[in-house]
Amino acid sequence: MVISPDMEMAWERYLPTDRLRWTRCRNSCPIWPSDPDLTIIKKLAASLLTETPGLPDLSSLQVKFLADGARHKVYELSHPSAYIPYLFRVAIPLDPYYKMESEMATLAAIRRYTSIPVPRPISWSSSADNELGYEWCLVERVPGVELREVWRKMPWDKKLEVVDQMAEFMVQLWGPALRFSKIGSVYFDRPGGNKLGEHSRETEGHFTTIAAASQWGFNIGPSVDQAFFSDRRRYLDQDRGPYKTFHDYAKALVHVEMEYFKTARTLVMSKPEITNAYPDDDWDSIAMYDIGLDEDDLEEYDDIMAMFQAYIDLLPTVFPEKEEEGPDMARFSLHHCDLRYTNVIVDPETYKVTGIIDWEQSITVPEWYTRDYPDFLQGDDPYDGDGHRTPDTYDSDDERYNAVVVDNRDRWDERLLRARFDKKMEELGWKDWKRYSYEDKAKSSFLQGLSDMADVGRAKFHLEQARQLLASTTQAKENSGREESGHDVDDDVQGGCSPKVASEDKPSGSGSDSAIAADDQDLDNGKDDGGRSEVLEKAIAKADGSGSF
Repeated sequence: MVISPDMEMAWERYLPTDRLRWTRCRNSCPIWPSDPDLTIIKKLAASLLTETPGLPDLSSLQVKFLADGARHKVYELSHPSAYIPYLFRVAIPLDPYYKMESEMATLAAIRRYTSIPVPRPISWSSSADNELGYEWCLVERVPGVELREVWRKMPWDKKLEVVDQMAEFMVQLWGPALRFSKIGSVYFDRPGGNKLGEHSRETEGHFTTIAAASQWGFNIGPSVDQAFFSDRRRYLDQDRGPYKTFHDYAKALVHVEMEYFKTARTLVMSKPEITNAYPDDDWDSIAMYDIGLDEDDLEEYDDIMAMFQAYIDLLPTVFPEKEEEGPDMARFSLHHCDLRYTNVIVDPETYKVTGIIDWEQSITVPEWYTRDYPDFLQGDDPYDGDGHRTPDTYDSDDERYNAVVVDNRDRWDERLLRARFDKKMEELGWKDWKRYSYEDKAKSSFLQGLSDMADVGRAKFHLEQARQLLASTTQAKENSGREESGHDVDDDVQGGCSPKVASEDKPSGSGSDSAIAADDQDLDNGKDDGGRSEVLEKAIAKADGSGSF
């Protein structure tokens, strides 16, 4: 294979020598260039806490490593004479400036306009150009434990209370106070006309305090979505917004994914130069962890590019360039992309929700995209009507443990809790909160296929599903028009039926499509009511009370 001079130069752009490295293992983690200096953290924290009542001797301040995640190192602050309710977080440079700046602004906006309990930001530096050498933030410590730690032992009535609280929070998150006119992420509207990405120097020590930021407004800027900065994507030319329409956002997603595969091909074709530049690195590891594509994958390269073109051709139909707009231009809601058990903090005694954490990749999106149950309530329906059977044990090390029984009971409980969530939303005035049309399902299928582009079979399946859903939309509208004009509609073509996708068209190993399949079943069964067994119906009615069976 002939390598052109342009290609020979290009690979360094897409695989820079100063890039962030990752461990070569299944659960890959970023490799920190250096460990944050505890002495500097203590110095910074002490300077930030000078106004804190009850801390007369900050020389006694102690800093202790608490946790290490994929994006941060977290340090606990303590003092012998007082409790310090703050954590010091140091960020690895995954998405310099934007991720830190947007997260702090998002937390501040939520605290200003809602009663949703989120950590209070105190001070932060959105630039690594400081004494520590990393971006950092000092945030309020949310009291409590992860919901995951106590979920199994919580009484049923307490689980219902948690679900009610989450519904109340979602109503606020999706409400008019946090509506925006563009798709992107939330940032502070800093004074002086500073452009996003130009680090502010107006404060001493190159950091921002919440006291100063409390006087600022908010605006929408570039999207802090990992689709734009994960793996090598941060080195690609891309449009991160903000976007006026979802058409523009989806177009940017298609572009960055297409560039990811094109540049991967360039890198694989530059194997001799890369192996020469990194003699200590194994090529297979470079291909897997740094490039994401190897020589074998190139055999499907033309098919992948053809599939991208098919998605590009369908994009204007799924996401029209000119969207319908109402009188209120603020039509995009803030979206938390990861409401799992681990990001919901509760009091270990009362089980009241004390905080929602991990807002660092929040973006503003349309209603159809964001309105869904919290992640910990999502799941498939029970296998059968015996889902209320209580497992002998939830301890996987116990010989009595039965994974099937546990999974079925979890599915049963999740279905009951989703019904409770629906009921609470209706009480709050959001009866039709989760409207999910054929068009919405087509949009979701399109986006899912785009993220699965490395598997041409799966990408093709989602593309065909999107097409069929759009066809069903057209058919349903035609049927509606015929009914209004007095014409008969064939019994086998109903606006409320889900389109059937031939099972042989579905690629093997696509168990992750269960959510789409479940939504199809919901439409087939009249959404929430028609698909329940009599046993489940009675259980839902009963669960609104004590939850005992």
